[in-house]
Amino acid sequence: MLYISGTMSTDTIEITKPEVTEPFLSELEHLINRFSEESGSDTPDFILASYLYGCLVNYNRSLQARENWYGREIHQKSSNGIPAVPTATP
Repeated sequence: MLYISGTMSTDTIEITKPEVTEPFLSELEHLINRFSEESGSDTPDFILASYLYGCLVNYNRSLQARENWYGREIHQKSSNGIPAVPTATP
């Protein structure tokens, strides 16, 4: 994930590109770069990849929370460390 350090009270925020250990995150970064999708916002591809990865993680966690709220079992598990999207129960 992306590491950002600094405080809201200062004008400088330090952004450090981490060594990518997640194969999915690395592939996402390369995909964004290969199609130059970062050029529209002039945002480095690793920042966009980290943002999109975070969206996926948070979306899946939200679905898990919903399933827990309704007392439904979550059947599907992810193999890449991202919380999995629950499968529908008939």
